[in-house]
Amino acid sequence: MSVSRIGEFHAATNQVDALRDFLKSILPIIRSSQGCVSCQLLQDQEDAAKFVMIEVWDSVRRRETFFRFSYSAFSPNRWRILYGLTHSV
Repeated sequence: MSVSRIGEFHAATNQVDALRDFLKSILPIIRSSQGCVSCQLLQDQEDAAKFVMIEVWDSVRRRETFFRFSYSAFSPNRWRILYGLTHSV
């Protein structure tokens, strides 16, 4: 049974290009991961700072495995800077 994950992102002021470039750079990593059926990145037409990433996985287990990998592979500080987060990731 497949599972979908929808991630919503909002770029910090003056970080739209950086966030888009970062999200585009991780698409091949996600798509080539075991169990990934598809992954799309969408950008809001009215608010360019808003992005949605839609992932489809063949199982919850494989999605969770990738999540554990991605959290350690992508620096939490980088996520904070790109997303303008003020709390810990």
